[in-house]
This record gives sequence, structure tokens and C-alpha cells, in this order.
Amino acid sequence: MDTETMKDFFGRFWTMVVSMAGLVGLYLGAVQVDLTWAFWAVIGLAAVGTSVSPIRRWVADTRARIRSYPAMEAESASLRDQLEALEKELADARASADERYAAGLNEGAARIVGTIMSADAKPPTIIALAERNGAVALVARYDGSRPDRRLRFTVVASGSGEIKGAVGVLNVDESRRVAYLKCIDAISHQFWSHLEQRMAYDSSAPKGIELVRYIYNGDRLIVDEVALTEAVEPAHPEGEK
Repeated sequence: MDTETMKDFFGRFWTMVVSMAGLVGLYLGAVQVDLTWAFWAVIGLAAVGTSVSPIRRWVADTRARIRSYPAMEAESASLRDQLEALEKELADARASADERYAAGLNEGAARIVGTIMSADAKPPTIIALAERNGAVALVARYDGSRPDRRLRFTVVASGSGEIKGAVGVLNVDESRRVAYLKCIDAISHQFWSHLEQRMAYDSSAPKGIELVRYIYNGDRLIVDEVALTEAVEPAHPEGEK
């Protein structure tokens, strides 16, 4: 045991001895003069005095908490609002993810069905442009049976087979035997933008452009070279310079 520890021990020891001796002396003096009630009164007052400081601190702490309650309540309300906003964002994100997932599944199925149906369908001939639902549509004359709404075709430059995009059946005019085809996959955005602009003053069929069998292989459109027509490739297919 080191010196500091010894000093601390004896200091507390003598303090305790002196306190107890004083207490015993006070009691004996009170007994001698028949005033033991005064002794116990002193003890009670000492107990009360000892308790005053903790009670005062407790009262001060309680008062401070009461005063800060409105601010705490406002902070709690703000945190609840933030939590509700985060929960809404999470729900929206989940809904958006579910929608994208469902859309991906639907598009994947549509690509498979479009590829299968296109294998047995004769591609129609583009004869004009038209505006449908605020976007450009290809007007194509068909032979044989009415084109199915699930049917798809690939739009290519004649001869070269350069892919401009893919179209699906928007609607059919059986009286004229024409189908209106909408763009569902714009590979060449320049080409489709050009058609949008030209449609305002010229609705004739785009030159050097034809429809071929729709084939989606893996993650991209491909062209069956055998399916390409023997048309002579123009010097500048429509939409190119």
C-alpha cells in the first residue's frame, strides 16, 4: 500500500472517529441534562439538511425537463415526419422497382413472341408516314391475313441491313389493308427524329428503308441476311447524310 493510499485511509478513519465521538458526546450530554429530545431533534435536522441539496438538484432537473418539453415534442414531431417521409420514399422505390421488373418481364415475353410470330409473317411494305398518338407511325400495306397486334418487324436500310429500330402493330385498317406500326425500339435516334420532323411536310414513305423479320437474340436486335430484299441500296438512306 503506497503513501497516498495510507494518508487517504487514515484521513477518512479519523474523520469517522471524530464524527462518531462527537455524536456519542452529544448524546451523553443530552442524557445528563435530560434533553435527549434535543439530541434527536439535531439528528433529524441534520438528516433534513443533508437531503436538501439532492432534492434541490432533482427539482431543478425536473423544472429544466418541463421547460424543454415543448422543444422535445417539436423535435419528436419532426422526427416522426422524417420517418414517414422515408417510409413513403421506400414504398415508392419498391413500387417503382416492381413496375420496372414487371415491365421487363412483359417486354422480354413480347420479344420472344414477336420473334416467333415474325418468323412466319411476310413483312409488309412501307407506303407512307402518319401521326398516331403524337408520334410518327409507319403505314405499311400487308398481304394475307390481318397482322396480329403481337407481331414485330425490324426496320433496316435496304441492302446494307443497318438496323434503324423495331416496330410493333399499333392498329390495322382492314378496309385499306394497311397496318400502322409504332416504334418500340429506336436503335437510330437520328433516323426516328428525322422522320418526326419530315412528317410535318412530307408523309411519303422513307426512301431506302424496309421491314424485315424481327429477331431478338440475347440482348440485341439482329438481322437475318437471307431475309433482306434484293433492292438496290440507295446512296443515302432516309435520315442519313
